[in-house]
Amino acid sequence: MNQHPIGNHPAIGIAAWSFHKRFFTKTMDYPQFFAAVRGLGVNQVELNSPFFEYLEAGYIQSIKDAADHYGVRIINIAIDDHGFDLSAVDEANRQEAVRRTVEWLDAAVVLDCPHVRNNSGGQNLNQCISSFTALAGEAKARDRKMVIEAHGGFSSDADQIGPLIEAVSLEHPGYIGLIPDFGNVAVTAALDRYQQIQRMAPYAMLVHPKMHDFDEHGQQPEWDTARLVESIVLTGFRGPWVIEFEGHNEDELSGLRKSINLLSKCLRA
Repeated sequence: MNQHPIGNHPAIGIAAWSFHKRFFTKTMDYPQFFAAVRGLGVNQVELNSPFFEYLEAGYIQSIKDAADHYGVRIINIAIDDHGFDLSAVDEANRQEAVRRTVEWLDAAVVLDCPHVRNNSGGQNLNQCISSFTALAGEAKARDRKMVIEAHGGFSSDADQIGPLIEAVSLEHPGYIGLIPDFGNVAVTAALDRYQQIQRMAPYAMLVHPKMHDFDEHGQQPEWDTARLVESIVLTGFRGPWVIEFEGHNEDELSGLRKSINLLSKCLRA
């Protein structure tokens, strides 16, 4: 995958989820998102399945055409398919979740998107391993990669998601990975946020440096972003870093500018 560095840093991208309020109120679509991202000096993006109007070839191609027009590279599609669970005990539900995910892998081919993310769920670990083993094989056949975000269920706990990825990797090495998310990990008595991210880092294919509201120094008061970034960099990870901004005290563009600035400083350190 081609990397598009900002300055001398690994690739920085922006997740469409950063603008979820605008997408849900129909005041932003993907071409407008691409334009906004380029205005911020970024050219890598993650798309989110709820913001697609259809899953139809002509429409998918129109998104690719818009991305090309704005000089934007789509590097991940994050699937949130409510009602269908890749870890479901109900076999019909699980298989339908697999089938629907394969449709997004096909869309990723049209979009020239290297990664597709779906959620682990938390019902049954063996069912989840079966699902992602099948999906990693489907991804390999399409020259894509499946990734699991730290996003609830098994995926938010390194002690559960690590063995899951290792089990799938036995059959399809290199086609399954993780997106550590600074805000979504489980903080437990055994592992704090920093320990969770440190243990997840070796499995990372992308990273979500989650950003909330900023203090007067341009920092995230909830956690030490520099420390989290360093724990991942030390594993040899070099990007992409896909920002999800979820602040409440300022608009998305202002928050994303601060997010890019903070992440850039952390990567220079």
